[in-house]
Amino acid sequence: MTDEGKQVDEVVRDHLLEVGVVCSGWTHLEFLYEAALWWLIGLRKVEGRVLTSGLSLENLARKVCDLQHLKIADARDCETLEKLRDRIAAIVDERNLAVHGTRAADPEGDTITAELTRGRFKSKPQNLSLVRLRSLNTEIMSIITTIQPLLVRYNVIVVDV
Repeated sequence: MTDEGKQVDEVVRDHLLEVGVVCSGWTHLEFLYEAALWWLIGLRKVEGRVLTSGLSLENLARKVCDLQHLKIADARDCETLEKLRDRIAAIVDERNLAVHGTRAADPEGDTITAELTRGRFKSKPQNLSLVRLRSLNTEIMSIITTIQPLLVRYNVIVVDV
């Protein structure tokens, strides 16, 4: 393999590792929001999964905010959930680009582009750099580290330390 080919392989590998982190973080957020919704409406895990399995994270976050008044009286916690809902809505297109975008690697450099067939980035190839993916991962982790302690405080989830 040529040095250029090796460089492209390393870029693709690093890119795919970051995409994997996006997927893992997003899945964890989906679980947290599903658990919150089940708790708010009094469903057990089995029934809750049936109800929420087809909902996007954006819809889950919206429904949690719509129903938070049922069990959350603290105005700061309600405001936190509303801000998180807005932050999720702000990154959903970036997440979709990272996870669902059709990719092309530039054989001459370190650029990977992605394109979607719908949404904000429809038919607009985007440079999907490692910096962009890492920024998305940082935001996802920030949302997790904000909602998870809130859910622990309300005994929605238990985190073993």
